[in-house]
Amino acid sequence: MSLIVEVNRQWRAVSEPAFSPGFNIEKFDETVPVRSSSVEIVDGDGEYDVPVTRGARKIRIAGYVVADSPDRLDAYELAHRAVLADGAAGQVTIARQFATVRGSAKLGDYVSFDRTFKSRADFDITFKFDDPRLYGKLNRFPLGILGVPVFHRGNYPAIPIITVSGSGSNDYSIYGPDGKQYRVTQDLVAGHPHVIDLRTGQLSIDGVVIFGGVTIADTWAIPGGRTVTCSFDPNGNSATATLALRETYF
Repeated sequence: MSLIVEVNRQWRAVSEPAFSPGFNIEKFDETVPVRSSSVEIVDGDGEYDVPVTRGARKIRIAGYVVADSPDRLDAYELAHRAVLADGAAGQVTIARQFATVRGSAKLGDYVSFDRTFKSRADFDITFKFDDPRLYGKLNRFPLGILGVPVFHRGNYPAIPIITVSGSGSNDYSIYGPDGKQYRVTQDLVAGHPHVIDLRTGQLSIDGVVIFGGVTIADTWAIPGGRTVTCSFDPNGNSATATLALRETYF
């Protein structure tokens, strides 16, 4: 299976074809620990039902580097040791046959570059993703009053962001699954769209969170591999709504 890993479009490693110039992947390890407490029921059988969460994702990539000259190998080493060296987070892109996903990561606990020949070296590097989710293609769905099927091809619940544009002073509503609703009383002004983040339930205009402009603020996610119907009732306003959903993977 072909595999490509890229960091900030500056560092790139591939699994195929073998022995090509640059970074060649031989080992790709990916771990996301499970976190949970164990609390026994003292005077009964079993344990209490406690939440189960996931820790940070770690990805370790190892392989070899092929260069056409010792000077070129020097350049590869400098590039490798510079990857996320300032401690800041960067965008790591992982391209597989089934999907291309991205996540924000920092340098993990291991990085090495060991020369084995004049024009060849072994490399090893680890990335840590504080948010263990990885994100793929962004899909957009225009919402209407009749309802629109919304879906994504990831394997983990994805959080919609809804943008409402237009003008009007009437309340409007967005409807999600299981009877959930988001109702806005804030006036719509042309050129200043409403942005609704269903992760937080907050409404923002021009990047500023609006308080007091929402009367019902249900939140919901779209499960991976399933279709959910969402709809938009403008209630007489001259308005359109678009739901943006990024494929989410675990």
